[in-house]
Amino acid sequence: MDRAAFTAMTGAKYAVDLLGVTSGNLANALTPGFREQLAYFRSAPLDGEGAPTRTFAIGWTPYAKLATGVLEHTDNPYNVAIDGSGWFVAKRPNGTEALTRDGSLKVIDGVLSFTSGLPVVGVDGPIAVPPGGQLSVDGDGAVSLKFPTNPVTIRKVGSLKLVNPPPRTLLRDADGLFVVTDKPVATLAHDPTVDVRNGVLESSNANTPNLMIQMISQTRAFDMNMKVVQTVSENEKAANALLARAR
Repeated sequence: MDRAAFTAMTGAKYAVDLLGVTSGNLANALTPGFREQLAYFRSAPLDGEGAPTRTFAIGWTPYAKLATGVLEHTDNPYNVAIDGSGWFVAKRPNGTEALTRDGSLKVIDGVLSFTSGLPVVGVDGPIAVPPGGQLSVDGDGAVSLKFPTNPVTIRKVGSLKLVNPPPRTLLRDADGLFVVTDKPVATLAHDPTVDVRNGVLESSNANTPNLMIQMISQTRAFDMNMKVVQTVSENEKAANALLARAR
Protein backbone atom coordinates (compact mmCIF):
# COMPACT_ATOMS: atom_id res chain seq x y z
CA MET A 1 0.00 0.00 0.00
CA ASP A 2 1.18 3.54 -0.75
CA ARG A 3 2.78 5.11 2.33
CA ALA A 4 0.69 8.22 1.79
CA ALA A 5 -2.31 6.25 3.05
CA PHE A 6 -0.66 5.66 6.42
CA THR A 7 0.28 9.34 6.70
CA ALA A 8 -3.29 10.37 5.93
CA MET A 9 -4.71 7.88 8.42
CA THR A 10 -2.73 9.47 11.27
CA GLY A 11 -4.27 12.80 10.35
CA ALA A 12 -7.77 11.29 10.30
CA LYS A 13 -7.24 9.50 13.62
CA TYR A 14 -6.12 12.58 15.51
CA ALA A 15 -8.77 14.74 13.88
CA VAL A 16 -11.33 12.41 15.49
CA ASP A 17 -9.46 12.56 18.83
CA LEU A 18 -9.43 16.36 18.82
CA LEU A 19 -13.08 16.38 17.81
CA GLY A 20 -13.75 14.45 21.02
CA VAL A 21 -11.91 17.10 23.04
CA THR A 22 -13.90 19.88 21.38
CA SER A 23 -17.16 18.03 22.00
CA GLY A 24 -16.23 17.71 25.68
CA ASN A 25 -15.58 21.43 25.87
CA LEU A 26 -18.95 22.19 24.28
CA ALA A 27 -20.70 19.79 26.65
CA ASN A 28 -19.25 21.72 29.60
CA ALA A 29 -19.94 25.21 28.25
CA LEU A 30 -22.49 25.72 31.06
CA THR A 31 -20.51 23.94 33.81
CA PRO A 32 -19.50 26.47 36.51
CA GLY A 33 -15.74 27.00 36.76
CA PHE A 34 -14.95 24.69 33.83
CA ARG A 35 -11.60 25.22 32.11
CA GLU A 36 -11.53 24.67 28.35
CA GLN A 37 -9.12 21.97 27.20
CA LEU A 38 -6.79 23.19 24.44
CA ALA A 39 -6.35 20.95 21.40
CA TYR A 40 -3.95 21.29 18.47
CA PHE A 41 -2.46 19.41 15.53
CA ARG A 42 1.29 19.22 15.15
CA SER A 43 3.62 17.36 12.81
CA ALA A 44 6.01 14.57 13.80
CA PRO A 45 8.91 14.03 11.36
CA LEU A 46 9.79 10.43 10.54
CA ASP A 47 13.25 8.95 10.92
CA GLY A 48 14.79 6.33 8.68
CA GLU A 49 15.82 5.77 5.08
CA GLY A 50 13.66 7.75 2.70
CA ALA A 51 11.60 9.16 5.55
CA PRO A 52 12.82 12.76 6.10
CA THR A 53 10.52 14.06 3.40
CA ARG A 54 7.44 12.71 5.19
CA THR A 55 5.77 13.57 8.49
CA PHE A 56 2.91 12.15 10.51
CA ALA A 57 0.24 14.27 12.16
CA ILE A 58 -0.46 13.90 15.86
CA GLY A 59 -2.97 15.49 18.20
CA TRP A 60 -1.69 17.67 21.03
CA THR A 61 -3.66 18.67 24.14
CA PRO A 62 -0.99 20.39 26.23
CA TYR A 63 -2.87 22.52 28.73
CA ALA A 64 -6.24 23.90 29.73
CA LYS A 65 -7.18 27.51 29.11
CA LEU A 66 -6.92 29.07 32.57
CA ALA A 67 -8.50 32.45 31.84
CA THR A 68 -11.17 33.44 34.36
CA GLY A 69 -14.79 32.90 33.37
CA VAL A 70 -17.52 35.51 33.79
CA LEU A 71 -18.61 36.10 37.41
CA GLU A 72 -22.39 35.91 37.58
CA HIS A 73 -24.40 37.15 40.56
CA THR A 74 -26.83 34.51 41.85
CA ASP A 75 -27.55 35.88 45.36
CA ASN A 76 -27.34 32.26 46.53
CA PRO A 77 -25.23 32.09 49.73
CA TYR A 78 -24.11 28.60 48.70
CA ASN A 79 -22.47 29.99 45.55
CA VAL A 80 -18.90 31.27 45.84
CA ALA A 81 -16.41 32.34 43.21
CA ILE A 82 -12.75 33.29 43.18
CA ASP A 83 -12.11 36.75 41.79
CA GLY A 84 -8.80 36.43 39.97
CA SER A 85 -6.32 33.61 40.39
CA GLY A 86 -6.65 30.81 42.93
CA TRP A 87 -8.41 27.49 43.49
CA PHE A 88 -10.78 25.74 45.88
CA VAL A 89 -9.69 22.37 47.24
CA ALA A 90 -11.87 19.23 47.18
CA LYS A 91 -11.25 15.88 48.88
CA ARG A 92 -11.71 12.84 46.68
CA PRO A 93 -13.18 9.51 47.87
CA ASN A 94 -9.65 8.00 47.93
CA GLY A 95 -8.50 10.69 50.37
CA THR A 96 -6.40 12.72 47.93
CA GLU A 97 -7.05 16.41 47.32
CA ALA A 98 -7.65 18.16 44.00
CA LEU A 99 -8.37 21.66 42.72
CA THR A 100 -11.55 23.14 41.29
CA ARG A 101 -12.98 26.54 40.37
CA ASP A 102 -16.58 25.39 40.70
CA GLY A 103 -17.93 27.14 43.79
CA SER A 104 -21.36 25.49 43.85
CA LEU A 105 -21.75 24.34 47.46
CA LYS A 106 -24.25 22.41 49.55
CA VAL A 107 -24.32 20.65 52.90
CA ILE A 108 -24.13 16.85 52.82
CA ASP A 109 -24.47 14.97 56.11
CA GLY A 110 -23.58 18.11 58.02
CA VAL A 111 -20.37 18.77 56.04
CA LEU A 112 -19.87 21.62 53.58
CA SER A 113 -19.39 20.00 50.17
CA PHE A 114 -19.38 20.75 46.46
CA THR A 115 -22.52 19.88 44.49
CA SER A 116 -20.48 17.06 42.92
CA GLY A 117 -20.60 15.40 46.35
CA LEU A 118 -16.93 15.92 47.25
CA PRO A 119 -16.27 17.54 50.65
CA VAL A 120 -14.79 21.03 50.73
CA VAL A 121 -11.31 21.12 52.25
CA GLY A 122 -10.99 23.78 54.94
CA VAL A 123 -7.88 25.33 56.43
CA ASP A 124 -8.35 23.09 59.49
CA GLY A 125 -9.97 20.13 57.73
CA PRO A 126 -13.63 19.42 56.88
CA ILE A 127 -16.09 22.23 57.61
CA ALA A 128 -19.02 21.06 59.76
CA VAL A 129 -22.22 23.04 59.21
CA PRO A 130 -24.86 22.66 61.95
CA PRO A 131 -28.51 23.07 60.91
CA GLY A 132 -30.59 26.18 61.45
CA GLY A 133 -28.15 28.86 60.35
CA GLN A 134 -27.81 31.07 57.29
CA LEU A 135 -24.48 30.48 55.54
CA SER A 136 -22.17 33.30 54.47
CA VAL A 137 -18.61 33.31 53.15
CA ASP A 138 -16.29 36.30 53.64
CA GLY A 139 -13.78 37.58 51.11
CA ASP A 140 -10.95 35.71 52.83
CA GLY A 141 -12.84 32.40 52.72
CA ALA A 142 -14.11 32.43 56.32
CA VAL A 143 -17.40 30.49 56.59
CA SER A 144 -19.95 31.76 59.12
CA LEU A 145 -23.50 30.92 60.14
CA LYS A 146 -26.07 33.48 61.23
CA PHE A 147 -28.63 32.06 63.67
CA PRO A 148 -32.02 33.84 64.11
CA THR A 149 -31.74 34.16 67.88
CA ASN A 150 -32.39 37.26 69.98
CA PRO A 151 -29.95 38.86 69.58
CA VAL A 152 -28.79 37.38 66.29
CA THR A 153 -25.82 35.01 66.76
CA ILE A 154 -23.02 34.76 64.21
CA ARG A 155 -20.75 31.75 64.50
CA LYS A 156 -17.64 31.02 62.44
CA VAL A 157 -17.50 27.34 61.48
CA GLY A 158 -14.29 27.27 59.42
CA SER A 159 -12.39 28.74 56.48
CA LEU A 160 -12.11 27.52 52.90
CA LYS A 161 -8.63 26.37 51.95
CA LEU A 162 -7.62 28.57 49.03
CA VAL A 163 -4.44 27.86 47.07
CA ASN A 164 -2.69 29.49 44.15
CA PRO A 165 -0.05 27.21 42.56
CA PRO A 166 1.89 28.35 39.47
CA PRO A 167 -0.31 27.88 36.36
CA ARG A 168 2.36 25.88 34.51
CA THR A 169 2.29 23.19 37.19
CA LEU A 170 -1.44 22.52 36.78
CA LEU A 171 -2.71 19.38 35.07
CA ARG A 172 -6.28 18.23 34.49
CA ASP A 173 -6.85 14.77 35.96
CA ALA A 174 -9.16 12.05 34.64
CA ASP A 175 -12.07 13.18 36.85
CA GLY A 176 -11.91 16.75 35.51
CA LEU A 177 -10.31 18.16 38.66
CA PHE A 178 -6.83 19.67 38.59
CA VAL A 179 -3.65 18.53 40.32
CA VAL A 180 -0.12 19.93 40.38
CA THR A 181 2.67 18.07 38.66
CA ASP A 182 5.44 18.55 41.22
CA LYS A 183 3.75 17.84 44.56
CA PRO A 184 0.51 16.55 46.14
CA VAL A 185 -2.24 19.16 46.40
CA ALA A 186 -2.46 18.46 50.15
CA THR A 187 1.00 20.01 50.60
CA LEU A 188 -0.04 23.36 49.09
CA ALA A 189 -0.28 26.15 51.66
CA HIS A 190 -3.39 28.26 52.14
CA ASP A 191 -3.01 31.58 50.33
CA PRO A 192 -4.76 34.42 52.22
CA THR A 193 -4.46 36.75 49.22
CA VAL A 194 -7.01 34.76 47.16
CA ASP A 195 -10.22 36.83 46.96
CA VAL A 196 -13.60 35.09 47.34
CA ARG A 197 -16.99 36.49 46.33
CA ASN A 198 -20.18 35.18 47.98
CA GLY A 199 -23.47 34.92 46.09
CA VAL A 200 -21.50 34.76 42.84
CA LEU A 201 -20.73 31.86 40.51
CA GLU A 202 -18.00 31.70 37.87
CA SER A 203 -19.13 30.50 34.47
CA SER A 204 -17.18 28.19 32.18
CA ASN A 205 -14.43 29.90 30.21
CA ALA A 206 -15.21 27.84 27.11
CA ASN A 207 -15.76 30.06 24.06
CA THR A 208 -18.73 28.47 22.30
CA PRO A 209 -18.37 30.24 18.89
CA ASN A 210 -14.67 29.33 18.71
CA LEU A 211 -15.45 25.74 19.67
CA MET A 212 -17.98 25.50 16.86
CA ILE A 213 -15.36 26.76 14.41
CA GLN A 214 -12.86 24.20 15.77
CA MET A 215 -15.42 21.42 15.33
CA ILE A 216 -15.99 22.39 11.69
CA SER A 217 -12.23 22.61 11.06
CA GLN A 218 -11.56 19.22 12.68
CA THR A 219 -14.39 17.60 10.75
CA ARG A 220 -13.00 18.97 7.49
CA ALA A 221 -9.51 17.75 8.41
CA PHE A 222 -10.92 14.26 8.88
CA ASP A 223 -12.76 14.40 5.54
CA MET A 224 -9.64 15.70 3.77
CA ASN A 225 -7.44 12.90 5.11
CA MET A 226 -10.02 10.25 4.27
CA LYS A 227 -10.19 11.70 0.74
CA VAL A 228 -6.42 11.17 0.44
CA VAL A 229 -6.83 7.52 1.49
CA GLN A 230 -9.60 7.11 -1.08
CA THR A 231 -7.46 8.70 -3.80
CA VAL A 232 -4.52 6.40 -2.96
CA SER A 233 -6.82 3.39 -3.21
CA GLU A 234 -8.17 4.50 -6.59
CA ASN A 235 -4.63 5.09 -7.89
CA GLU A 236 -3.60 1.61 -6.84
CA LYS A 237 -6.60 0.08 -8.59
CA ALA A 238 -5.73 1.98 -11.77
CA ALA A 239 -2.07 0.88 -11.55
CA ASN A 240 -3.08 -2.75 -11.04
CA ALA A 241 -5.36 -2.57 -14.07
CA LEU A 242 -2.52 -1.23 -16.25
CA LEU A 243 -0.19 -3.98 -15.03
CA ALA A 244 -2.81 -6.60 -15.83
CA ARG A 245 -3.13 -5.27 -19.41
CA ALA A 246 0.65 -5.23 -19.84
CA ARG A 247 0.79 -8.96 -19.10
